[in-house]
Amino acid sequence: MWHFTNKWKDVDQDGPWHIEEAIEKFCSGFPGEPYYDHVMGFKNASLEKPKNIFLITYEELIKDTKIHVKRLAEFLGFPFMNHEEEEVDEIVKNCSFDILSSYEVNKSEDFPSWFQVPYNSFFRQGVVGDYKNYLDAKTIECIDALTRDKFQGAGFMYGI
Repeated sequence: MWHFTNKWKDVDQDGPWHIEEAIEKFCSGFPGEPYYDHVMGFKNASLEKPKNIFLITYEELIKDTKIHVKRLAEFLGFPFMNHEEEEVDEIVKNCSFDILSSYEVNKSEDFPSWFQVPYNSFFRQGVVGDYKNYLDAKTIECIDALTRDKFQGAGFMYGI
């Protein structure tokens, strides 16, 4: 969110959003409600109505993309048949971060008419763990402790 927000059209007028403020807002709730409450709301809704909400984490998708593409197809009512492994491979390849981020529109600094951020703000690096390049050890431990507290027993404890 910090990277994304700093690419908004008006950021030049308001100045950049400093990382310390972004961390404080993340931990206390921005925008609207705390991140953890937002995630748990979807987690609980997916358990209550599993036919209506498909919940997946970025970490799960990265770990085993093909399995989760198959799960998504099944959720949408279009499951893959036994001999469609090539189709799954093709979908995974064409939806990969490398392919999607390589399209000229996704490299563009132009702004869509419907949003005040450039197209290139929707893609960064596509890696898990990049936060370590921006946050110090004390901040990481503070966020990890908050995450443990909020997600205890919910199945979202990646990397902690």
